Amino acid sequence: MKTLRRCALLLAGCFAIAGACPSTSEAQTAPASPAFVCNQVTAMTLTREWYDAGFEQSPGILDDRWQMKAKQSGYITEWSNPNSDFWNHPVQSPCANGSASPDRVVLTVLSWRPACCTTQAQWEAQVATAVNTLKAKYAGLKRIDLMTVVRGPGNGTCPKPPAANEYIAMPAEFDAGLAAVAAKFPGFVFFGPKVEASSCDAFQGGGPHLTKAGNAEVARKIADYFVKTQ
Repeated sequence: MKTLRRCALLLAGCFAIAGACPSTSEAQTAPASPAFVCNQVTAMTLTREWYDAGFEQSPGILDDRWQMKAKQSGYITEWSNPNSDFWNHPVQSPCANGSASPDRVVLTVLSWRPACCTTQAQWEAQVATAVNTLKAKYAGLKRIDLMTVVRGPGNGTCPKPPAANEYIAMPAEFDAGLAAVAAKFPGFVFFGPKVEASSCDAFQGGGPHLTKAGNAEVARKIADYFVKTQ
């Protein structure tokens, strides 16, 4: 798939001479100057589910510049710990270049069981530690994007309750903590996107896991955001 994407980009950028290349209306276009060599999504199973539902195949996504490092229960406490065995977990769909040291990381922040944080200050401290750990792990890192798991519509709950000790409505203290970390590292750490399911039907029961269709929809939404900054 990554090889096919590279071919598509070459076709989109070539000169339309004597019909040798498709017209711009026929060819898939993409950013002329990608900002990053390797974008790594660092997360847990929930994130892998939408990633595998078509994120790399979304229009405009340069799939040879994206990869995933995700593990079950990949909570922020693991990614903030430089000695965690989670760092040894292999990447999925490696970037064509720079896979061992990505220059951009998209980090899903989560902590459920046991929960590391409840106050803004606790979230801020935990996530700031993760940022510094990522900087130490990847010497060429240029940008970190903080995300949460997929939210309920309007960042609310659904008629059916979510799984025990889990949630789809992000607490205000959580969002404020992530925003505070971005403010601490201006131009390096960014908070977003805050992705919401279009309806409660997108979830399995009350969430947080999504249906197959829900994951596909979310993958497109997230791709639409990152295609502008990859």
